[in-house]
Amino acid sequence: MVERICSSCKRSNLRRSARHGFMETFVYSLFGMYPWRCRQCGIRTMLRDRGESRHGHRPTQASGRV
Repeated sequence: MVERICSSCKRSNLRRSARHGFMETFVYSLFGMYPWRCRQCGIRTMLRDRGESRHGHRPTQASGRV
């Protein structure tokens, strides 16, 4: 598991956040960027780590397909 670090306070207490607006919903998703919010300082950041969904389920990968 990759340790996620807040770009503002440098702590590793991030959680997935909901996507908001056109950029996050469409543009960032094209590049595999996901929104995260720091539980310490509240700053939102975009990371290339999908992590667990906001509902606590880890995404699954399709297996056996080429």
